[in-house]
Amino acid sequence: QHTPKTPSSHMGPSTRAQGHRARADWVLDHVTALPEFWETVAMQLGLVGARRLMLVCKVARGGAKDYLATLPGFLVSGGSKDNGFVNEVWRLDLVRMRWEAMPALVHARINHACCVVEGSLVVSGGSTSQGIVGSVEMLAERGGQFTSQPPLSCGDIRGAAAIALDTNSGAAGQMLLLGGGSPANGPVPTVNLVDLATGVCTPQPALLHTRHLSAAARMLDGRIVCAGGYFSQPSSEVLGPPGGGASNAAWT
Repeated sequence: QHTPKTPSSHMGPSTRAQGHRARADWVLDHVTALPEFWETVAMQLGLVGARRLMLVCKVARGGAKDYLATLPGFLVSGGSKDNGFVNEVWRLDLVRMRWEAMPALVHARINHACCVVEGSLVVSGGSTSQGIVGSVEMLAERGGQFTSQPPLSCGDIRGAAAIALDTNSGAAGQMLLLGGGSPANGPVPTVNLVDLATGVCTPQPALLHTRHLSAAARMLDGRIVCAGGYFSQPSSEVLGPPGGGASNAAWT
């Protein structure tokens, strides 16, 4: 009994290769037509790469926008203009690359500390028309207006750096205040853990160097880095758990 051959049995190597390429092209066309694909690409490229990706095609632009919309944006608050203090707060929309006005600070100030704690924007210390202050104000994630919080128990301070410590406790949260300067002591190397619900400051291991208007950030592994600033040599230091299983953190 004769069994007829299927059409594929008559295909040569070149024909089969063309068929594989056609299927691969079909898959590629359909995958790259998905905004989700370009959103993933944008995530790998980062902020600058995502902005460039918006120039590729309409679908890529949509995916890049979806990624950029997940980023928190960039905030600036207070400062000075025309020899006076300002209470303006602005947010940079990373999708449209436009500055948007936000609710104003309760007190116009400069050289203050600012960070986002538990989704709320927290501004503390700095200089106002009344001098150096230790007041704290907060803008909740849900919006509204800035509200005054308990002042810092460690006193008035300006030029400090702030690092958020998310506790996921549902309370106001905590932050670290690093360095800065006080009216009584001038520039200081102090580090304080601030409970935003009460304003209570708990001393932490001091910086190795006095730093005023320094930069600080929390690294992916949880350690804190503090760098630069006035009244210190060009240097950086890191707060993290020491070796040997010791429980106390130390600056190095």
